[in-house]
Amino acid sequence: MIIKEQLDEILKKHKAWVESDKKEGKMANLSYVNLVGANLNWANLSGADFSGSDLRCADLRSADLSDAEFRDANLCRAELSANFSGADLTGATLSRANLSDANLSDANLIRTEFFHANLRRADFSGATLSKVKLRGADLTNADLTAIHIDRETAAQIPDVLRERYEGSWIFLKDNSVIKRSINLYEYSEAGKSILKVTIIINTAESDREFIEETLDDYGLIITNAIEQLFVNKKQWNK
Repeated sequence: MIIKEQLDEILKKHKAWVESDKKEGKMANLSYVNLVGANLNWANLSGADFSGSDLRCADLRSADLSDAEFRDANLCRAELSANFSGADLTGATLSRANLSDANLSDANLIRTEFFHANLRRADFSGATLSKVKLRGADLTNADLTAIHIDRETAAQIPDVLRERYEGSWIFLKDNSVIKRSINLYEYSEAGKSILKVTIIINTAESDREFIEETLDDYGLIITNAIEQLFVNKKQWNK
């Protein structure tokens, strides 16, 4: 386990590295280090590397961990009400951790475990969630705006949050992306109601069949890479 004096020196050099725009000091490399119960609250560790480290029960409240690496790290029961914006938490374990009010915007959350974690009011906007484990997690009032998410993970999201945010989600399928943005304009003109739909697709041609099947659920036919369609609302609801 790293001793306090060593950790303090690493934090000092990392702060200089951040504040000098990487010209001075040294980036904190805390990968595969035993940091169980470590006190890192309010620390500036933006861009630091914690890959594979053991941070169980550590205190990182109010720390700046933006763009930091936490691949395969163990953060079980840690206090994590911090800034994880743009951080990579691929394969990390955060079971029973406290992430209330945490900033996880644009974070990479692939195979991340949040079993029974406190995610109340956490900001996931723009984050990528794929094969995430959310059993028992508290997502009350979490912000899920414009997340990239696979259907396996989406199925674990509470209905109240799906209803609020699903229209902004980008659904992942292998390496393909479907982005759906729907705006409903209801007005009366000659007794007709019109639904305006904009669909943007970035994907390989090999995934065309999957995309067409997905769009068919909404009564739409894809003819171009990017297209605006107008369909009768009655047909949309079939």
